[in-house]
Amino acid sequence: MWSTVEMNNSNNIPDSFNSSGITDNGNGTPQFTFINNMAGAGTYVLAGAGHDGTFICQHAASGDSRTTHLPTSSVKTRARGHDASVVDGHHMVLITGDLA
Repeated sequence: MWSTVEMNNSNNIPDSFNSSGITDNGNGTPQFTFINNMAGAGTYVLAGAGHDGTFICQHAASGDSRTTHLPTSSVKTRARGHDASVVDGHHMVLITGDLA
């Protein structure tokens, strides 16, 4: 699954694969929903990038793909600016793993 969203442009999604869209959970915090679920919480790896800052997986505070806290149907992310504030902008996510 991969997706890119422009959070500061009406949540425009220029392109995606195996993503049914996003839920806007507030400033800089999109939740990407999978069309086909992942097989389990420990069967995929998340990578991402955010506009001018850092990008983290909010569902798993550690960002460790082995945690049992990763959901199988969606993933909530958050981008932070260099000053630690949550920022909108261009968010990109890539998830690799086994589908259910």
